[in-house]
Amino acid sequence: MSVKFKDYYGILGLKKGATQEEIRKAYRSMARQYHPDVNKAPDAEEKFKALSEAYEVLKDPEKRRMYDQYGSGYQHGQEFRTPPGFGGFGFNPGGANGAGAGSFSDFFEMLFGQAGRGANGGARSAGGFGGGFGPGFSGGAGFGGFGNEYGQGYGSGAATGEDAEAELLVPVEKVITGGAMTVQLTLPGVGSRSYDLRIPQGIAEGKRIRLAGQGPNGGDMYLKIKYDQSGLYALEGSDVVTEVRVAPWEAALGAKVPVQTPSGKITLTIPAGSSSGRRLRLKGQGMETGGVKGDLLVKVSIVLPETTTPEAKALWEELQRKTGWSPR
Repeated sequence: MSVKFKDYYGILGLKKGATQEEIRKAYRSMARQYHPDVNKAPDAEEKFKALSEAYEVLKDPEKRRMYDQYGSGYQHGQEFRTPPGFGGFGFNPGGANGAGAGSFSDFFEMLFGQAGRGANGGARSAGGFGGGFGPGFSGGAGFGGFGNEYGQGYGSGAATGEDAEAELLVPVEKVITGGAMTVQLTLPGVGSRSYDLRIPQGIAEGKRIRLAGQGPNGGDMYLKIKYDQSGLYALEGSDVVTEVRVAPWEAALGAKVPVQTPSGKITLTIPAGSSSGRRLRLKGQGMETGGVKGDLLVKVSIVLPETTTPEAKALWEELQRKTGWSPR
């Protein structure tokens, strides 16, 4: 059996040496143009399916290598026959991003064998964008929220039909130290799945973590980092800010108090006469970025006793009379 050879590069308007980024951009641009929810031309759906099939092959390095190897001697529209003994690619492709209903072409199935079919042996359909590029596209609802081992909910994002992005709220403690973090993603057509991430130590706010192939319809998922500064620490650049609560007499007379830092508990000297809000700087105890550590800034917070006995009240009154001092 022979079929017409398909020039996947030509379908995307590219040359054979195109980079992966050029392939991705070309697909996204043309998919917007020919998506059947937007383009009502009679041939729009077929063009869209051809784009999706081309991208399904060229976005995957191994499929692309096989396509280049066995299709190098053909031109678009020529009769193509797989080499003797070549039984197809034989792996499950992950789904074309946004492919419309219907199977891939006979050329795809001849070259890649059962890769083009679903688990039930029927023609595989990737189903639609599940989000869309903007008003007028199908879906648009995006996907659900995020959660991690801290039990916090994270906001939602909108799918582009190929890739998706959402904000990932990361506790400052995890940013400072880096390490493992579990994220629960809920996507339409995919369901809820748990992913183990590794947060790079010192990752900047606004940076993105890429989960290849984990977006809607086999696209990529990008998690945009946002700091959760509601815990024990806050960040000011590479400086770590925390708070120590002291009694009025500790602030007045000076004291040595325990303070929890990202690297462990230390004993901090509170200078006599410290006012509430004073910051004590510990050099080199902050977050490491670019091989250089910031400082730890400990904010002094004076806390009064919750209850006052008559004896304590009398002492406060005597102090007031003897000093005659007021901050105003």
